[in-house]
Amino acid sequence: LINEMLGELMRLQIRSKDDKNARARRRLVMGLREVARGIKSHKVKMVIMADNLDEYGAIDDKLQEILDLAEKEDVPVFFELSKRRLGKALGKTIKVAVVGIYSADGAHPQYKQLQKIYLRAPRKAPPNTKD
Repeated sequence: LINEMLGELMRLQIRSKDDKNARARRRLVMGLREVARGIKSHKVKMVIMADNLDEYGAIDDKLQEILDLAEKEDVPVFFELSKRRLGKALGKTIKVAVVGIYSADGAHPQYKQLQKIYLRAPRKAPPNTKD
C-alpha cells in the first residue's frame, strides 16, 4: 500500500515538472531536514520513516525532533520498509530515511486507507498528571 502510494506520488511529481500543463506542486519531500521543515510549516500530512534507522546513532536527535513535531501537530507516522526499499518505492537509487507527504492528490485511495489504519492503531496513553 505504501509502495503503491509513494510510487504514484513520485510519478505525478516528476510529471508535473516535465509537463507544462500539469500543476507544478510538490507532493512529497525526502530527508530529515526537509520533513522537519514541512511539519513546522504545517504542510506535511503524513510521515513515512524507514524501519532500520536505529542502526545509526548520529541522526537520533533529528529523528526525535521529527517524531515530537509530528505528535504535536497530530501528523501520522508510519515505520515501514527499509531505507533501501523506501528509496526504491520512490524510484530512486539512493537510500531514503524519511518521506513527508504534502499532498495525496493522485493517490488518494491509498492515503485514505493508511489514515484509517493509523486511526485504528493503539496510541500510548497520556502520562498521568496528579493535581
